[in-house]
Amino acid sequence: MKKILLLCLFAPLWFSSCLFEDKELFDRTATERMETRLQESRAVLKSASNGWVMSYYPSPTREFGGYTLFVRFGDHDQVEVASEVGGDATLTHSSLYEVISGEGPVLTFNTGNPFIHYFAMAPNPDDIGTSDMGMQGDYEFIILDAQPERVVLKGRKTGNRIILTPIAAGVDWKALMQQYITAANEMRFKLCTYTTPNGLRASASRTYRTLTFTYTLGGEEVLTTAAFRYTPTGIQFYQALNIGGVNVTDMNFVGGAAPYFIDAAGSGARLTVRILNPNEHLLMGEWFFTYSGLGSYGKAEWTAVKNNLNPIYKLAFAWMGADLLDYGQHGFNFQLVDTTTYDRLYGFYGFTHQLVGTDQIKFTHNGVRLVNAEASVLFRYATPIATINCTTCPAKTFTVTVDNNADPTWIQLVDTGNANNTIRLTITETSLPYDH
Repeated sequence: MKKILLLCLFAPLWFSSCLFEDKELFDRTATERMETRLQESRAVLKSASNGWVMSYYPSPTREFGGYTLFVRFGDHDQVEVASEVGGDATLTHSSLYEVISGEGPVLTFNTGNPFIHYFAMAPNPDDIGTSDMGMQGDYEFIILDAQPERVVLKGRKTGNRIILTPIAAGVDWKALMQQYITAANEMRFKLCTYTTPNGLRASASRTYRTLTFTYTLGGEEVLTTAAFRYTPTGIQFYQALNIGGVNVTDMNFVGGAAPYFIDAAGSGARLTVRILNPNEHLLMGEWFFTYSGLGSYGKAEWTAVKNNLNPIYKLAFAWMGADLLDYGQHGFNFQLVDTTTYDRLYGFYGFTHQLVGTDQIKFTHNGVRLVNAEASVLFRYATPIATINCTTCPAKTFTVTVDNNADPTWIQLVDTGNANNTIRLTITETSLPYDH
């Protein structure tokens, strides 16, 4: 009975306390509540005295994968940014930022910063993405959660999740950024084989920083993609990769003659890098010509084309690879643009090839010509590879070198019969090759 009496005595005090708190909460306007959130977000961003590691993913489809930036928010709305893009660990750029109201608190980099806006510029400074879209990255981010140990952002355009984690006090930015840059260079790969502990096997190929996996499950072919970024110890996926029921988020790199990545969580899932011979790389994907990449023989041939072609035409692209019309041919492709109508004119010369050992390749023109442009002189574009206007001429054999057997960025061809006929091809899609 005494307990009941005490409860009755204190109940009014308890209810009045709750009512007071509710009244305090609801007496504040939406504007006041938002201002509190803005102030709290600003305070958290500035709380990391040595800045944050920013795991940045451009593009709504995350087709380009992820990149690492460092950001440090200071007084007077100043932000300092470092980036692995460009490969210079010593370089930082400062600009302004704001935390404004929008779909909740919004972090905006509201003045030009070359490292942040690199991902949003069109065209992209490195010609990544289309000329009118670039990498489609964000420079405004909705702040979903702001805690001193972790900030979660959401790209305002892309919807991508961007994570900030604090850099420990005393850690040197230059040394740490160099670790990310070195990792991205040393862990490069193009083709892989992925295996799970339950025996499932998938082939994988990399484009930018996205992996495409192909495997068979239940008699059907399955294709899945996974965006990732490089870390000092390996790779980290944007979201857990699930193949064969095994979730993998981080993989550690193990170098050597047969490099591979292993699940950091210990499941045993493994991504083994395939090492190709130098001459095999030329038959994989597309390799682009530049005028500066030609030796004196090639430069003379290309100059002859330019001097004899109707000046309304401009060479837009030239590359080695599969024909665009899907005839199953491999050879020399080119596109001309009519500068009066902006029509694109496509041309192709097919080659048969023979791999010789591990570092040589032999090319012969197979007679296939798909040329809808108006001048026969165009065949001279392709003569550094093989003689086009002579079906009985001998093949040209080249010695092939690459900068990286796992994932080359350039291929060097040296004609074994003509020391002046050298060609350096680049994996970078290069427009207007006469200008490069």
